Amino acid sequence: MNHHWITGCLWILAAACSIGQDIRFTDVQPTYDGSPAHPRIWVNGVAREAAFSYREIDTEEETTVFSNRIPDILPLTYFSYAFAANSTSALGNLVQLGGSQRVADCVEVVMVTWARAANYSALAARDPSGYQHPVSASIYELKTNAAGAISLQLLDEATTQVQIPWRPERLPNGSNYPYSGYAFKALIPLDASITVPDACIIAISFNTQNVGATPLGVPGPYNELNLALSTSAPVVGNDPDTDVVFRIKNGEWQYPARDWGSVGAPILKLFARAVPQPSPALDPTFMPVNAGIYQARAEIMPEDLAVDTVFTISKAPVDFQTAGLTKSIADSDPFITVLNSSPGLVTEITYNGSTAVPVRPDRYPFTIAATDRNHSGALTGEFHLTGKTYAQWYQNEFPEGDPAGQSTWLAYATGGEPRINGQPLGIQATAGGMSVRFLQRREMSGGRIALEFSSDLSRWDEVPTQALTTDDFWDTHSSTSAASDGFFRLKAVTESTPP
Repeated sequence: MNHHWITGCLWILAAACSIGQDIRFTDVQPTYDGSPAHPRIWVNGVAREAAFSYREIDTEEETTVFSNRIPDILPLTYFSYAFAANSTSALGNLVQLGGSQRVADCVEVVMVTWARAANYSALAARDPSGYQHPVSASIYELKTNAAGAISLQLLDEATTQVQIPWRPERLPNGSNYPYSGYAFKALIPLDASITVPDACIIAISFNTQNVGATPLGVPGPYNELNLALSTSAPVVGNDPDTDVVFRIKNGEWQYPARDWGSVGAPILKLFARAVPQPSPALDPTFMPVNAGIYQARAEIMPEDLAVDTVFTISKAPVDFQTAGLTKSIADSDPFITVLNSSPGLVTEITYNGSTAVPVRPDRYPFTIAATDRNHSGALTGEFHLTGKTYAQWYQNEFPEGDPAGQSTWLAYATGGEPRINGQPLGIQATAGGMSVRFLQRREMSGGRIALEFSSDLSRWDEVPTQALTTDDFWDTHSSTSAASDGFFRLKAVTESTPP
């Protein structure tokens, strides 16, 4: 095993003079409201004015060049490595990167916290959602000289104040939380201008109460913060040796740490881009407004403190309100009406999975979803597009208001001539009796058509029919009778008095 000292890498804060200072951010996770947003910074419990600069981190436009399985939704917990219990201040792994992008932009890592708010009442009173602690990501190149001696070259290192949630007491259903630890993701922005080699060491470091002095100069839950481990094979890139890791333990860096066994490597993801971030990487004239993830740097004078954090503006939730879930093809707006009017809200409506507005009378499952960057939410339901209503048909046929009755509704329903009583039926003899066919409007309103049979023109009984779709607007209905003679008629069974 190789043991080497590495100067200055035991623990690095964003500014050297911040050691011993209790530095915290608040308001780091606001919700989009259309106005500029920014975090607040506190030093030793006192709110301070600071000059902020930002850059947006767009992980969707960047390329993942290494990942050992960070799911979108984490399980409640992972097997994890306790820095405090193992006198460790950094843990990482030598990895082979995938893809071709090599300008490292940020590291996403899965951590596990055991700290409960009930045990840290002062911190919990200040922030019921959690606490902040500096976490660093480092990228090293591993070098071997002609004599076989191993050395490290530090390529990039960045420290971010990470928002660490409290371990829950209960699950959403009210039952007790079943694990000692709670998993969460942390995003650590890098310099965004350093090109890294195909093979590099990615390491995560943070201080605890049991490594060095009390890390922030005040007691806290830092020794209950662990790094999640995974035994799964990487989904992007490669792990050349799954039985070893990189570690800084008792102030000494070790690679390869062959006493590790197949415990697993830190669960992390490295994002990279093809070209360096435009200079300056952080813009002091930019104020975040839109939902997204931002690297925020606070510079405080006269102490000359410079501290970074990840600032997230969440999408505003949308509770969709609609009108017109039943429309006719003859309406001027034969589609769903969305009533929400949030500034900048952009929606997409799909009918049975298609963005095309239906033109065929039918019932369509629909989804309304927010598609802009600042809103989230969706609504599902059923949209009913009917054929031309009786009132619409009547207004077209009788614009002067001619008398109407059942015969006109029957004409509407069957496509017959509205000014002639009695609608024709197609009747023919069959080997076993008689069959009858008639046309009926699809998705009509106001009632239904009943087919009736009589052998003596005195007693009429409704008979069942079968429908065969003829086109988008009409069905052909048919029925058979074993009788060799008799009479059929169509009867309008209206739901209300026609206009």
